[in-house]
Amino acid sequence: MALQLVLLASLMAVAIAAPQSLPTAPNYGHSASAYTEDMKPVDADYDSNPEYSFSYEVHDELSGDVKSHQEARHGDVVEGFYTLIEPDGHRRIVEYKADGQSGFNAVVRREPVGTRNVYNNGVQTAGYNANDYQH
Repeated sequence: MALQLVLLASLMAVAIAAPQSLPTAPNYGHSASAYTEDMKPVDADYDSNPEYSFSYEVHDELSGDVKSHQEARHGDVVEGFYTLIEPDGHRRIVEYKADGQSGFNAVVRREPVGTRNVYNNGVQTAGYNANDYQH
C-alpha cells in the first residue's frame, strides 16, 4: 500500500510539473485565413496545352565540335533528337519521345564519320570533318 501511495504521488508530481501548453510560433502580423475549396492557387502563366519547338546546330571545324538538337512539344508529348560526334569518330544519334503513358523512350544509333586534320592552337591533331555531318 505504501508503494502505491509513493507511485501515485510521483505521478501527480510529474503531471503538475509538466507544461500546460506548448509554445506557439511567433506572430509576424499575418493571420492565417481559413482554407476553402474555392480558394485554389492560380498560376497566370499556366498553359493546359503547352506547345513549343526549338533546334540548334554547332559546326566548329577547328575543334571538331559538331552537334545538333531538335525538340517539339504538343500538349503532354515531347519528341526530338540530338546528334554529336564522339571522340572515337562515330556520330551518336538519339531519337526520343516522352509522354504521360510511356514515359521517356529513346533509340540510340552510332555511325562512323570521316576524319581530317584539325589545328588547335597551332598544333595539328586528328579531328572530324564537319562536312560529313548530316542528321
